[in-house]
Amino acid sequence: VSTRDKIFYLALQAYNEKSSRRCIADLEIARRLGYIQKTPHFNTVLKCMKDEVLVDYFKHLVTVSGLPLQQVETEFAVDSSGLSTSQFGRWIDVRFDENKFKERRKYVKIHLTCGVKTNIITAVNVTNGFSADSPQFESLIKQTNRIYNIKEVSADKAYSSRNNMEVVSKVGGLPFIPYKKNVNIAIP
Repeated sequence: VSTRDKIFYLALQAYNEKSSRRCIADLEIARRLGYIQKTPHFNTVLKCMKDEVLVDYFKHLVTVSGLPLQQVETEFAVDSSGLSTSQFGRWIDVRFDENKFKERRKYVKIHLTCGVKTNIITAVNVTNGFSADSPQFESLIKQTNRIYNIKEVSADKAYSSRNNMEVVSKVGGLPFIPYKKNVNIAIP
């Protein structure tokens, strides 16, 4: 399957909010109209979701989707959120019962930068559910800075670090990130 078709499969499925089985009828229509070369099996659509090559293409699509708002947006916010998957994993509940395994849903974490005025998503990183927020900050800001003129960046305490403050300052922006409790500020 060509990369072009894989992107079309996943974009159509996400847009229609249907399962891979239920989106096949729409993909058949797309094939008849000449948008894709072949109507896939529903498992092919699921396999496309695991294709690591497509990650860079989708990040690029997220980035260029905001081009019309390039002149409007100068203030950005960075945050993350967890999304549960349909898979389950074994977890040891250490706090309450050391030897007891429990089944819990696995989840992924989405780190993103969005415009404050327009809510346009300007950069996105997807990591496993236990990834820390702060290390993702620099790449999100650099992705956003490729297209937008950054004046301000807001974030919560999870992103509070000297490096993250410097990243925003280097691109010409003003960071609005609260300090953690253990920070000592030396005023000259």
